[in-house]
Amino acid sequence: MSGAQAASQAERGFGDAADLACLRKLISNCVALRVERKVLSVHLSVLGEEVERPDCLSEALAVLDALPGTEVPSRFRLPGGDCVLVWRKLGEEQLRFLADALKDRLCPFAGGDGEELVRLFRLPFDAQRLSRLLAGMPKTLPSPAEPPAATAPEPLDFPALAELERGLAAADIERFVRRRPVYRQVAGERPLRLWERYQVGVAEVVAALAPSSGAADDWLTRRLTRTLDRRLLAMLAAPGQRQSGTAFGLRLNVESLLSPEFLRFDAMLSPRKREQVIIEIDAWCVMAEMALFPFAQAFVRSRGYLLALGGLSAHSLNQFSLRTGGFDLAIVSWSVELAQSSAAGILADPDHLVLIGADNRAALAWGEEHGIVLFQGRAMEGEVSQAS
Repeated sequence: MSGAQAASQAERGFGDAADLACLRKLISNCVALRVERKVLSVHLSVLGEEVERPDCLSEALAVLDALPGTEVPSRFRLPGGDCVLVWRKLGEEQLRFLADALKDRLCPFAGGDGEELVRLFRLPFDAQRLSRLLAGMPKTLPSPAEPPAATAPEPLDFPALAELERGLAAADIERFVRRRPVYRQVAGERPLRLWERYQVGVAEVVAALAPSSGAADDWLTRRLTRTLDRRLLAMLAAPGQRQSGTAFGLRLNVESLLSPEFLRFDAMLSPRKREQVIIEIDAWCVMAEMALFPFAQAFVRSRGYLLALGGLSAHSLNQFSLRTGGFDLAIVSWSVELAQSSAAGILADPDHLVLIGADNRAALAWGEEHGIVLFQGRAMEGEVSQAS
């Protein structure tokens, strides 16, 4: 791939201030997730204003011509005309070759010495060193007269997807696990906390591992949850992981229930503790795994877990039945469309319906009107705070 081709494929177009903020976030994420990245930084700002300087990024990309087939790096323009290139996967010899070639190219501008202009970093190991280098740069810069046009995110091709999944398999995802409490609310009584729903923020993980892809679509979420399920289960089954006495729910794929990670998680729980765990499976996953689901369902039942049908909305409520489907609970997301829909089928059993996303009083009022007593959302948490 030529430097010109790389320029057309990897152009970010965020501007100095936004690129600097994005780079700082990438460093933080690499440390938190223990994800490795190769970094090459070019610092023409040290030459001073009186020295004629080339375009930093153009010079950096030009050296890529010497290595055909090299992965296109993510690029960050920094204040003072500096730039940083970041590779997901680049060999050590390739990185040093690019650095040496760039030093040679910049020697004429530095009076014959290009050493101080080009630096190498290996994240997360050199995170502090790179952060110190960026510390002296301003976090914000004056806005240009005309803001740059928004650019489409880089496409997530098959090699990038494979790299993303490998990163997920090795990442520490604990910081992305969200614990959302579910309460029982009966008129005239104080809200009672029953369990916590554990869920990994897929969009946040994708943003951390592939910040330039902008790809958190439904298809990607469904694919990546297979890996994230196993990472979550491995985290919960780790020897140092201390389980609280509170009941909790796990949102898992059907095939994850038969994985080695689930079996190890299951083995560490006592029969009494299993009865406090709600396994939540989205309706789309049940439909996609109709051949496997009955076996997985029977296995989960035999081990003493409760089973919930999740991922329901105003459009899918009446397509499923708790009684015939063998579920203990149904989990539906609040929306204005839900309030306007005819959900008589599943609302015939409101005691076993959990209304999530109840972030306003309208959601609570609608649920109470239809006999629902199980809620999760910010409005419910506000009710708890007032009650206490």
